[in-house]
Amino acid sequence: MQTRTRHAVIIGFIAVVALVWFFWDSPERAIRAVLAEGASAIEAKDLGAAMSQVSRQYLDENGLNYLAVRRVLGWAFNRFQQLEVRMYDVRIDINDERATATAMLKVVLTANGRERHSLVGASGLPEPVTFILAKEPLAWKVVSVNGIDISRVQY
Repeated sequence: MQTRTRHAVIIGFIAVVALVWFFWDSPERAIRAVLAEGASAIEAKDLGAAMSQVSRQYLDENGLNYLAVRRVLGWAFNRFQQLEVRMYDVRIDINDERATATAMLKVVLTANGRERHSLVGASGLPEPVTFILAKEPLAWKVVSVNGIDISRVQY
């Protein structure tokens, strides 16, 4: 009887470990981590960490590529004292090696200690933004961010 109990406990333990591993190492979790780490890096004004979430093949609907995004972020980090990035209602759709994450995004910049500017999200309200990600050899990377109307950027 003790042998059966011991085997049942071992099998149960292995099943729990397998389930935890499966859900912990899920693509959705990895994609959420990419978005969260990117937002945190931008708020910390860490250009290297922010760009580590972006693919070298980045190209968005505004025509910005990897180097242009790097230059814009570097300018913003030098120009503004604080950057606040807020993402709400993140929804992820995974299709093999590509994924689409839609979210409500708000980015607020602070200059001169008090002066606040909306980069994304007019009137303080978040705007819908779509992140396209691709699975690269070591990690998921952002290959495009769409839904940001740069003609309306207020700063």
